Amino acid sequence: MYWCVGLKRGNVVQIDATLVRCVASRFAPSFQGDRAVDRSCVKLYCREAGFRASVFFVALLIAAGVAVAQEAASPEPLVFRLEHVPDEFSVHLYIDTETTEVAFKQEPEYEGSVITRGAIFLGSDPEDFIGFACDHAAHKLYVDKNGNLDLTDDPDNVYTSIDSFFLEFEGIRLQRNTEAGVLPYVLNVEIFSFGFSAVYCTAIITSGWRGTVELGGTERIFAVVDNGDGMITNDDEFVFGPTDTLEFANWDEHVPASQRLFLNGHAYDLSFEFEEEDLVVTAAASSEPMGTLNLEGEHIARLILAGSDNAFTILADSLEREMAVPAGIYDHQELYLLAEGGDTAFYTRAAHEITVREGAQAALAMGGPLRNSLTYRRAGRTLTFSHEFLGVGGETYDPVGVRRPAPQVVVYRDGKQIASGAFEYG
Repeated sequence: MYWCVGLKRGNVVQIDATLVRCVASRFAPSFQGDRAVDRSCVKLYCREAGFRASVFFVALLIAAGVAVAQEAASPEPLVFRLEHVPDEFSVHLYIDTETTEVAFKQEPEYEGSVITRGAIFLGSDPEDFIGFACDHAAHKLYVDKNGNLDLTDDPDNVYTSIDSFFLEFEGIRLQRNTEAGVLPYVLNVEIFSFGFSAVYCTAIITSGWRGTVELGGTERIFAVVDNGDGMITNDDEFVFGPTDTLEFANWDEHVPASQRLFLNGHAYDLSFEFEEEDLVVTAAASSEPMGTLNLEGEHIARLILAGSDNAFTILADSLEREMAVPAGIYDHQELYLLAEGGDTAFYTRAAHEITVREGAQAALAMGGPLRNSLTYRRAGRTLTFSHEFLGVGGETYDPVGVRRPAPQVVVYRDGKQIASGAFEYG
């Protein structure tokens, strides 16, 4: 913090300039002397106060140093408790019905002859899965909840689909033994096939942990959706709800989870701890090497960047054309563009590699203004049109929000209109 050379009359005392400014502003009447400021240090030439004055000044420096250290200390970490909710999210899990053979030791008596057996994988461990069997004729799904490969000894493990063609099994509740303890999860499973073709299966985690937090200077809904392994990693997802200034129903998109978050100019190191059925999130402010990201497009209302190798997940809904962001490699981009009037947004997702280096500039060639792209394909007497919205980097955008009137098409021959109509949705 500071150092002194001698304490005798006429000797030089060198100390940190911040402390001198603090002492000078608080205790100036108590000490007489010439003050000469030279960049980061201050030289005090003691004239008349002598040894006692020097000792007194050093004591004041110590007191001021304590005060400055307290003022410069990092803020206390923010702690949020997120409550478990069973059915508000949609995170897809990998299902294997072909390469992974699930040989159950005991199975129920099925009503039909077409049985689909498969594995729902949870987390990144190939040995961590939930086995199931689907009786297509009975529209029933049997789930091996306790993982012992016996489908007959699990309580409440049989689910029935109302639809006979597109089989939907909802509200499958699991109690998973993880490193973090026993945690609750809720799944939906969808199974369908076309005749004798392959069977298609999808598993969706609908449960997660949600709460209201104040991060990045704004209060918002924040949720965490775990993939079933009890560890919050890049394989999981965050959900950030709309803010007061950006209310838009579709802006609760899932964002790749990370233990490092950069939210509207604020950097946080995140840690997670499960307490019974709740998830406690601790957000500690961090200081990171920064670079500059130049946004070449316009009308960007929300930007999401993510990457691997301990990169930050960046979410910004308060943007400028030049943004200071943590240095790193980002290979996941999501953008929302807001149309004039605010009732329609356009969304895109891309996987370009963007490298932001410390103290350097990088460019993001995405965003508006959008241009219309219309292509057509002819098959006999039929013309098939394809319409796209393209951004400044050639990326394709999907409109979300309020549905506008269907586009019109008019066909001319030799300057004379010969046909017209409107596109159909779908």
